[in-house]
Amino acid sequence: MNSPFKSYFKIIRRGQQIQLHHVKHFSVYRYNKDIHHQKNNKNKNYRKNKSVSRYNKNHYRNNFSNENSSSYQPYGELLYTTNAVLSALKHAKQTRRKKFYKLYLQSNILYGDKRSDINYIEDIARDLEIPIEYETKHVMNNMTSNEKHQGAALDCSELSIPDITLNELESLASKTSNDKAPVILHLDEFNDPRNFGNVLRTAAYFDIDMITFSKKNSCPVSPTVAVVSSGAVEELSASDKLRTISGKLNTPNFLEIAASTYNFNVYGTSLSRDVVDISEMKLNKNPTILVFGNEGKGLRKQVLDVCDHLYKIPTGGNMRNNNNNTDNTNKKISSVDSLNVGVSVGISLWQLLST
Repeated sequence: MNSPFKSYFKIIRRGQQIQLHHVKHFSVYRYNKDIHHQKNNKNKNYRKNKSVSRYNKNHYRNNFSNENSSSYQPYGELLYTTNAVLSALKHAKQTRRKKFYKLYLQSNILYGDKRSDINYIEDIARDLEIPIEYETKHVMNNMTSNEKHQGAALDCSELSIPDITLNELESLASKTSNDKAPVILHLDEFNDPRNFGNVLRTAAYFDIDMITFSKKNSCPVSPTVAVVSSGAVEELSASDKLRTISGKLNTPNFLEIAASTYNFNVYGTSLSRDVVDISEMKLNKNPTILVFGNEGKGLRKQVLDVCDHLYKIPTGGNMRNNNNNTDNTNKKISSVDSLNVGVSVGISLWQLLST
């Protein structure tokens, strides 16, 4: 009887020895190969079924957005939160943003004030003929890197801020009247976008005539700045109150020209002991520039040298002791010796404008 298995001798050289191995040939090989294919087919079917279930799981989300949200790249920059988006759209015709590419709205915000804000944003975008796309919360979270977007995001071009010119400085100085002297807030080498946004919001609240900042070594007016400012960036840009200092006109030169040529008062802030209490800061008939420096280092020496007067916000303990005329040699001194720059700007502007 013939065996269903054929056999042969295979010569295998291992080192210096030659060994003969009897191997069941062909039929056994094909049998094992069939079993292997069956296992592979099972694995392929499992992977196929798994991918189908994954497709079904994400089908709504993938078809809800034409963009790949995990690798989404805006055409310009992406503003988010209802205040920032609403302010950008309200000032779209006056602001220095050239293009508005697309508005993204979260589809399932159906409650309270947020829905009314979304409806208002939606109406303005339609009037401006800006394309609108509705997304799920998951997609919006990915687009904004899990920031608090409040259901609205706007893809738009970057905000263009021009450099200040000497003609503008002269024009602003000539507006001095008996009722109000012009005030410029200058920010020198701000690095934190959140502090930057806070200060711009404060400046808009006090209706400052112009805000200037050094372009070199400063953070740009990014979406984070716009969001923290709660829309003040767009309002200031639309009112033509934002200017940069760059090129040959650096900050010390700008302040020196303003003081010597156009009679600006230049007030700075410092933590040194030999500076004047901020309660002595007064706004006279001359235009004034109030200068704030870097959040960590303060004003640079070149800038300090140009300032006419330096002021300091006293701590609460010093204020109470000065009012009571008591000896504070044995008093405990607080370890907190400074304020956040946004708070300092608010106090200084209030003091300056209240006089």
